[in-house]
Amino acid sequence: MGTCEVCGKSAPVVVVSSRLGPCSCAYCEDCYDADLEPYPMIVSTVWSCGWENMADWAKARIRKILTKLGKTEEEMLADVKTEEDSFIAAMQNYEEYCHEKGIEEEL
Repeated sequence: MGTCEVCGKSAPVVVVSSRLGPCSCAYCEDCYDADLEPYPMIVSTVWSCGWENMADWAKARIRKILTKLGKTEEEMLADVKTEEDSFIAAMQNYEEYCHEKGIEEEL
């Protein structure tokens, strides 16, 4: 028994490698059989690759999953933007910290 990372259901799960990236996720039988992926995995994959850089087959697969999850491409891209903004803010904070502490690193 575990929690499905796609739908959040408490059910027997399998933990297998995601098809979107190098990590393992827990899937209930329904989500595994439907070939779904956890939404955060989709957002992080698109953020790291860039939507415009992704292959057509990958975009088609993500669009199919988004539909099944009740999300739109626009919502996903907005969440990717939020992820990017968060990353930039964290890097700026780290740069300021390094400057204050006299740590010299190339960012």
